[in-house]
Amino acid sequence: MKLLLSLIGCLTFLSLPSIWAQSCFPEGLELKSQEEIDNFGSLYPTCRTIEGNLRIESDENTPIVNLRGLNQLEAVGGNLMILLNDSLRDLSGLEHIRTIGDELLISSNSSLTSIESLSGLEAVEDLVIVRNMILPSIAAFGNIQTLNNTLYIEGNPSSDSSAGFP
Repeated sequence: MKLLLSLIGCLTFLSLPSIWAQSCFPEGLELKSQEEIDNFGSLYPTCRTIEGNLRIESDENTPIVNLRGLNQLEAVGGNLMILLNDSLRDLSGLEHIRTIGDELLISSNSSLTSIESLSGLEAVEDLVIVRNMILPSIAAFGNIQTLNNTLYIEGNPSSDSSAGFP
């Protein structure tokens, strides 16, 4: 009997990580403020994959200055859109994202100076980087193994062209 209980306990313990790490937001998620980003980990501690789209776009009154509250994310099943964030300087907090099911769009982030935090990205359908006026380099994507459709880079006057792509 003790052996059976020990075996059940071990199996339960071994299965806990798969219970803890879950997908969430099949309809997608839109984050519009720094407070929403900062609270994400405490509100959704088991969420590792956003099943739908993830849109990060600050509204006029609540600027987004960092994405560190999203550091538990490993995948986005739909689009990852980072746009119109005038106070966002880098993408710190997205270091663990490995796959994006559809499009990665980085657009019109006027203070963005680094996208290096996405250097672990391995798979994405479409990659679009447009109108990030002071972004000096787009050389963060050397680990991409799968880019199935579109690579579109335009209107990033301070950036190197396509350095960093395999």
